[in-house]
Amino acid sequence: GSIGATNKGQEIHCDIEKRGLLGKDICVGNSLVDMYAKCGALVAAQQVFETLPVRDVVSWNTIIKMHIRSGYDLQAIQMWSQMKTEGFLPDNVTYISILEACGNLGAIVLGNYISSCIILSKLLDKTVYNAVVNMYIKCGYLEDAWKIFHYMPETNAASWNAIISGNYRQGNAMKAFEVFDQMLAKTNPDSVTFAIMFSMCTDQEALIKGRILHSFLVNVLSEQEVLVGNSLINMYGKIGSLRDAQHIFET
Repeated sequence: GSIGATNKGQEIHCDIEKRGLLGKDICVGNSLVDMYAKCGALVAAQQVFETLPVRDVVSWNTIIKMHIRSGYDLQAIQMWSQMKTEGFLPDNVTYISILEACGNLGAIVLGNYISSCIILSKLLDKTVYNAVVNMYIKCGYLEDAWKIFHYMPETNAASWNAIISGNYRQGNAMKAFEVFDQMLAKTNPDSVTFAIMFSMCTDQEALIKGRILHSFLVNVLSEQEVLVGNSLINMYGKIGSLRDAQHIFET
């Protein structure tokens, strides 16, 4: 699955069928669904899933995530509904996936409902909190995202990145810079943080901020990380500082 070797995966699938292993070990069936999903063979993954003699929450999570990765968010939500109808209890992975689908679709009503389900089931850990925050931001409800963010007992770089990018996407770059300053007092930024910040520094007025961020970056992360390096090239290129862009590219 990781290398997209569909043909080899199909050979192994045939061997599994010959040995009758699908009905003996749920892990084999789940791995088979996951392999086809990673290879982009959606029809084959769905067929294996539907013929599994036994399913568990991992089976459902795999097929739900497959639909989301392929851009079929509505179908993923329908699978989640079917999962519950068949008596399976969603776990953290399920809720994170469905919140992502809600955010992609802008389905705020369903997103609110799922957030309530999560709170009632007491499944809220840091990763799920971040998924709720991201869902509200994608749906355009930044104030609700802020409420969840401030309610979180513990935040990490992903939490701050969501809030920073949310403010930026809503046209409030100044607020995004303020949130970044607040972040520095709480936790270390990561490569995604710098990629977001550099994407905001794309005019002459922001050049000084961009250079300060670049200097700060050198002490925290490597500018040779592809995500960070691409963002730096983009920033310097857009503000017309081609020599700096070329230097970053060459390093």
